[in-house]
Amino acid sequence: MAISVSTWLRLNTNRGPHEIFNTIGSHSMHKHDQYHFVIEDGSITWIHKDHNEKEIFRLMTLAVVKPRQWMHVIATYDSQESKAKVYLNGQLIKEAPGSGYLSQDWGHFAGIGRQYYKPQNSFNGAIDNFFIANYALPEDEIQYVSRDVCKW
Repeated sequence: MAISVSTWLRLNTNRGPHEIFNTIGSHSMHKHDQYHFVIEDGSITWIHKDHNEKEIFRLMTLAVVKPRQWMHVIATYDSQESKAKVYLNGQLIKEAPGSGYLSQDWGHFAGIGRQYYKPQNSFNGAIDNFFIANYALPEDEIQYVSRDVCKW
């Protein structure tokens, strides 16, 4: 099992939290975040907890996202490799170990640019070309989707 979340983004400010992607399961043993992909004070955080609230991976970068600039971010996890990765503008900026399988239950909430329990953490800026893949994007695809500059 694997996942990739990819998007172009432009923050109005990089201060505070800016939710990119968030899910909560409907049949899980808990009603907390499962997928949590957020930028906070310029740092990228990529976390997943399964339906039993077991943390599968947690990855946090240094402050790398700048305000008022289009940037491309990709977060991946591959359970066979047991690795979570974050890319910025096509460059791997951090990877972390993981262990376990991904939750497939997003029945309670799946949001782009919004967190269910904290709407004040909504994305402050623009998101473009957002997509999710059910595999960890290989390097050539990462280079392909992040090569063009968003001109909006």
